[in-house]
Amino acid sequence: INAGDNTLSLLTPAGATLTSRKILTFSSQTAALQDVRAFGRTVFTVASGSNTAQRIDLDAQGGPKVVGEATFGAGAGPYNILPLDDTQAIVSNRGSNTIAAASWVAVQ
Repeated sequence: INAGDNTLSLLTPAGATLTSRKILTFSSQTAALQDVRAFGRTVFTVASGSNTAQRIDLDAQGGPKVVGEATFGAGAGPYNILPLDDTQAIVSNRGSNTIAAASWVAVQ
């Protein structure tokens, strides 16, 4: 995650080097990206500034895209995410000192 410009990059090892390419730019409402985890071809991120988590399909038609978003409420401050499978994740909220299951809302 590149919190400074709200993007997600994919790193690919090739011998003794790594190549990087930006695969996704988050919407302007997604702020302060904190954590990224993957489960298979699904990537999960959390953004403490917007109190949200994102579910990203790497194999979506047209390239990687956010397919689901969960909101945790004002001041929650989601900081870490742990995927349980490709649709379920648990989020630790630093601001509210809670742990919550992500309830995804489809993103068009």
